[in-house]
Amino acid sequence: MAAVALVASTTGAAAQSDELRAVEGEWVGAISFIGVGLTGNTYETAGDFAFVSAGGSLEGTFQWSTVGTQIAGAVTGPDTRPRFELTSVISNGTPIPDVRGGGEVELLVATCERLEGTGRPDPGIPVSQDVEWWALRRDATGAADPGAFFDALGTLQAEVGLTIDDLESGRVILTAAFADLEAAIADAERIGAQLDRTEGCGLEFYRSLVAAQVRRLLDVLFADSDIPAHRVSLVLGMAVRAGLLGSGAEGGNPDLEAAARTLLEQRIADASDENDATGLTYLALIAEDLGYDDLAAQAQTAMEAG
Repeated sequence: MAAVALVASTTGAAAQSDELRAVEGEWVGAISFIGVGLTGNTYETAGDFAFVSAGGSLEGTFQWSTVGTQIAGAVTGPDTRPRFELTSVISNGTPIPDVRGGGEVELLVATCERLEGTGRPDPGIPVSQDVEWWALRRDATGAADPGAFFDALGTLQAEVGLTIDDLESGRVILTAAFADLEAAIADAERIGAQLDRTEGCGLEFYRSLVAAQVRRLLDVLFADSDIPAHRVSLVLGMAVRAGLLGSGAEGGNPDLEAAARTLLEQRIADASDENDATGLTYLALIAEDLGYDDLAAQAQTAMEAG
């Protein structure tokens, strides 16, 4: 999974993507991803950037490098859609003339201390695939150098991502991976607790640092009808802890809520048909936690009837 990590200064509240913005302030950070060139070759990049958001526009610079290649450019565009524009490419010590191209970032999530989004590269240029963009308010870590925070975050996200890769490919089953995932959720909460959420936070929703990875875990759950009811309950509970489902979840997530509700409806029906009192107990509890009182009542009625 390609990733872009950025450090940002923002106090925006949760909203739909066309309302999200990098509010006025200084933004700094690190950028890294796995790229795919025009010839199909892959390469890993790492670099940094700095820009200022003022008057609805962005102005700054970025740079990254691969083996034998150094790339630099400008950060521009409106504060609702940051643009990374290439200005310089040096390959094996030789400047490449007439450099052009770049890409935009589509903002998807905003909390008071960070932004998340995805890269949208221009057509016809060497690009990275499935770019994920991550942003943090500059002083949110309470440290002059947020490098240690990003190192811990990157390691955690990579570990969770590899576990989900194994689940998606069938190399491991959920039962075997669950302990590692549970520990990762706890680690994300511990690391996230270091962030300063005081400035402009208000009553915003909570979103885990590994919410994007937990979202992939939900897809695994939705696709596997053989996962036992107690594991269904535990995975949905993870999604609640990650801020993806439930009353504290981010706004504008009706599709995910609908999928979770449909899953619970089917699993409650299955457990009822099988007279699985233990499974119904787990499903009733998670339905109640999610606020699906009617489904919790259905599970309770099925238990009493059994």
